[in-house]
Amino acid sequence: MQVEGTKDGQRVRHTFDLLDRFDATTGTTSMARTTGYTCAIVARLVADGRFARPGICPPELVVRTRRATISSWPNAGRGA
Repeated sequence: MQVEGTKDGQRVRHTFDLLDRFDATTGTTSMARTTGYTCAIVARLVADGRFARPGICPPELVVRTRRATISSWPNAGRGA
């Protein structure tokens, strides 16, 4: 992802890359962590009535809701 803007009057660009690999210890795939968890959490938020915005919503809109807290994520608060 690239984010561009102005800081202190200067144009800046920040680039963020994601690399995730299969975890042989737990058997968790990279796809599960990078997309599956997110999809499951959003489905839970919708089902529980904690996110109700209609239409297509990027993840950053979902996490802006006060009811979508970090406790929604797998292993939250368990050091994983």
